[in-house]
Amino acid sequence: MRRFFTGARSVPITSWRAPSQWRCSPRTYLILVIGLYLYGTGDAIIINATLGAGPWVVFALGVTHVTGLSVAYTTFILSLFAVICWIPLRQKPGLGTISNAVVISIAIGVGTAVIPEPSNLYIRILMVVLGILTIAVASALYLTCGLGAGPRDGLMTGMNKRFGVPVGRARLVVEVAVVILGWLLSGMPRDGSLGLGKNVGLGTALFALLIGRCVAITLGFVGRRS
Repeated sequence: MRRFFTGARSVPITSWRAPSQWRCSPRTYLILVIGLYLYGTGDAIIINATLGAGPWVVFALGVTHVTGLSVAYTTFILSLFAVICWIPLRQKPGLGTISNAVVISIAIGVGTAVIPEPSNLYIRILMVVLGILTIAVASALYLTCGLGAGPRDGLMTGMNKRFGVPVGRARLVVEVAVVILGWLLSGMPRDGSLGLGKNVGLGTALFALLIGRCVAITLGFVGRRS
């Protein structure tokens, strides 16, 4: 049992890993798409739990509050900024990076339309936990394809490859940092004084604190079983 909860320090090499980030077998691409669709479904579960936006959504809403830009445009800018941050981390985009934006967006759209929004608090908390676990499993599937990470996951894998920071710890640092920035920005009046944003909830905190460890555990499990 203890071995089951042992987290991986890096993304393991699997039997389905692609030979390059732009070339893969149908099997590998199928695993990639399944992983990305599960990722979007996990996002949708958390969104419909209505216990707080995800860390990067909190960040986007904070930037939107300060700049007046639309959330969609801000999200695009933050994704582009995350990719730019790959440069010092020596990360490179791949087929998975492009597929990430398309497949996850579709899954979120479908998921939020069909997944109910319960009123019971305990069910909503369980939904957040289920969403986190779904995203962790999804991350392990799509990252082990070796086709490139999404803009935000690339920060985690880049910190791991460049500086040797364990993937779980790297994800924790990234998620907590963007939550704090978004929380402050969303409560910042235009005159520059600080307030407290309203986009952070229990779901936000649970995601930021648990996702790193959960991803490390699922990567470790997949690595041992592949």
